[in-house]
Amino acid sequence: MRIPSIKTGEYWSVHDPKGFSNPHMKRMGDLHRSNLTLLRRAIRTQPMLLIQRMKAVGAYRYLPISNPESLIDLHVDKPEPTGRYLLVRVKAISVNPTDVGVRESHNYEADSPKILGWDAAGIVEQVGPDCQLFKPGDKIYYAGSMSRPGSNSEFHLVDERIVGNMLRSLDFAAAARITANLDNRMGGPF
Repeated sequence: MRIPSIKTGEYWSVHDPKGFSNPHMKRMGDLHRSNLTLLRRAIRTQPMLLIQRMKAVGAYRYLPISNPESLIDLHVDKPEPTGRYLLVRVKAISVNPTDVGVRESHNYEADSPKILGWDAAGIVEQVGPDCQLFKPGDKIYYAGSMSRPGSNSEFHLVDERIVGNMLRSLDFAAAARITANLDNRMGGPF
């Protein structure tokens, strides 16, 4: 079993093959060196899987924006790209009326959080096996699909067919705003 390189400041959770998930996710920066050694030894001797985690902003239920729990900080599993999906390190997001409308128009409570936001700009970290248009390191911007988790997270999966190369004259914040403006002019997500 390949043991991942664990760096200070990264978030990980431990899963075993029977589906048990350790709910006590630790920030590797908070672990002492001896604990990392024990964790690596346990991985070698027991069949378990380390899943890298990421920070995100989302909601378990829709509440008025004035409520402190209307948007909460989360730690969720970092996604892996498959097919034609790109794993993007999100550098900037924008909020537009579509985001607000989606958040307010739903009335539900869920066991797993809903990550909001769809307009983003960032850098391609990894590509799925079928990707042909982009490579790691490319600077991109996009309005993601509302059928997938949103871009208010450190990393985001997006289909390469709805992504554009970022203009060199733009910074990440300006590129993320462009997709929000296109959404509004076209009457919704494009």
